Amino acid sequence: VEQIMMSSVARERQRFDRFLTYFGTLGNNAPFIGLFGTVLGIIRAFHNLSGDLTGGADVVMGAISEALVATAARIFVAIPALAAYNGFQRKVEQLHALALGPAPAEGRVD
Repeated sequence: VEQIMMSSVARERQRFDRFLTYFGTLGNNAPFIGLFGTVLGIIRAFHNLSGDLTGGADVVMGAISEALVATAARIFVAIPALAAYNGFQRKVEQLHALALGPAPAEGRVD
């Protein structure tokens, strides 16, 4: 019976962990995608500046503004995704501990 229970707990744990992977991946990678957008925007700003040397700051500001919006949007996605990931991870750990019962005392032999 104990082995069947452990198998069931392991199966359910895998099911929960599968969904946690999505939150973790989204939360961890969204800022990098935003950073990539920032780099591309700054490259575009310098490209625009090289083509129009008389425009000055106006030529650069639009591209840099778009780049920073891209970064902010991805950070805005990452923060709640990581918060959800951490919350669900903690809940999975609590359910796992509850299913397994209290750990045997150290040095105790059953």
